[in-house]
Amino acid sequence: MGVLLRVRSDTGEDCPISYDGRADPKLFCWAMSAYPDPQSEVARLLSFFHLDLEPFQHRTGEEYSLEQWLSPFFKPMGDWDDHSQEEKIQAWHVHQAEIEEAYLDPAAFLSALNPFIVALATRPTVYEEIGFTNPYFTEGGFLYHLQDLKREFEWAQSRGIKRVRLVIA
Repeated sequence: MGVLLRVRSDTGEDCPISYDGRADPKLFCWAMSAYPDPQSEVARLLSFFHLDLEPFQHRTGEEYSLEQWLSPFFKPMGDWDDHSQEEKIQAWHVHQAEIEEAYLDPAAFLSALNPFIVALATRPTVYEEIGFTNPYFTEGGFLYHLQDLKREFEWAQSRGIKRVRLVIA
């Protein structure tokens, strides 16, 4: 599992992030990666507020060129050596299609994210109400990272970027 969740544009630009040490960004990546598992903290919060983060289910890993993908040192599926060149190329095309499918308008992410941020900010006791004891949530780290992620989407929108995707790296 990755350790950083970030926004990448279809122009190749990474949206600037401002992780400043208030909270560990790995915890944010792990929390968001667990969604949409109904037992995850994020899913439980969304359920409590009757919200959905559907666009956030469209996330991918890093993008690889065909040359990287075919490298004998690249092992995306475990024992990659047992696969034929044709199977590797076919898997790369699947990888490319998943990357392409993950791109959405920044507005789609913002329209799902904004109500969640508002709900959490206006009801800071929600974590205790549903039994969270993890300081990452109860001390504000999760909300801080959601707000930072929102700034990434807003940055993309302000630059006129039409498509972005979530990357777990």
